[in-house]
Amino acid sequence: MAEKGTIEPLVSVAWLKEQLEQKRPELVVLDCSYDANKDVRKEYGAAHIPGAVFFNFKECRDVTSPYPNMIPPPQVFAQYCGSIGLDNTMHVVLYDNNSRGLFSAPRAYWMFKAFGHDKNGFPTSSDIVQRPTKIFHATMKKEYLKTYDDVVHVVNGGGVEAQLIDARPPVLFQGGHITKARNIPYFSVLNDLPNATLKDEAALRQTFAAAGIDLDRPAIFNCSSGMSACVLFFAASILGKKPPEITVYNGSWTEWEPRAKGHHGLVEYTTP
Repeated sequence: MAEKGTIEPLVSVAWLKEQLEQKRPELVVLDCSYDANKDVRKEYGAAHIPGAVFFNFKECRDVTSPYPNMIPPPQVFAQYCGSIGLDNTMHVVLYDNNSRGLFSAPRAYWMFKAFGHDKNGFPTSSDIVQRPTKIFHATMKKEYLKTYDDVVHVVNGGGVEAQLIDARPPVLFQGGHITKARNIPYFSVLNDLPNATLKDEAALRQTFAAAGIDLDRPAIFNCSSGMSACVLFFAASILGKKPPEITVYNGSWTEWEPRAKGHHGLVEYTTP
């Protein structure tokens, strides 16, 4: 149970409906939908939770990086959040509308936490929500992410305790992955469709244990470009784990594969 005055990281639909009906000015809902192959902004325009603001990952990223979905510098994150009407006093509720279930909202959760923001079947709306611009302050908390060099250090034996966990589907993992990584497809921590909500704590612990992961040891999550890795990060956080025990390798496979090519021992392949 949450202490009085606090809110759990994972809330129910009924709780959110009640808060929206109370019209709490400090609560902001963000639609964090992301799909590289679909126009999610258009889908947001067609239907979203009433009052929800669209959080655009394509705008809130490091545009100077050659790799997709790299976390932006603090000033860019702060400017973007301010531009969509957020400040540091607000409690942000995140959701996404991915057909496969929970997917990209945990990425936004990880970003807000990494920048120090700790505020922690109903009708939809087609109104495009634009909030007045505000001032948002962001400071990077480096314990939330790992770099390419950090992961190379682990692979080469420098981080004996650290476990590397790949959130991609098995077919992608088998086609090449970071050496020493274990595979926990992000959807394995979700309940079955059609709802695909996060599993309960007992089932989450079983999922990690079945993959040989010891949550009492440090864990580094990766995926294709740092998106679905955050689903596992969020699942571990629900189990009480916090950085630096759990972190995300933001560059993930899109950075690792080209940079590790030609360096012996950094890439493994798995036979189905």
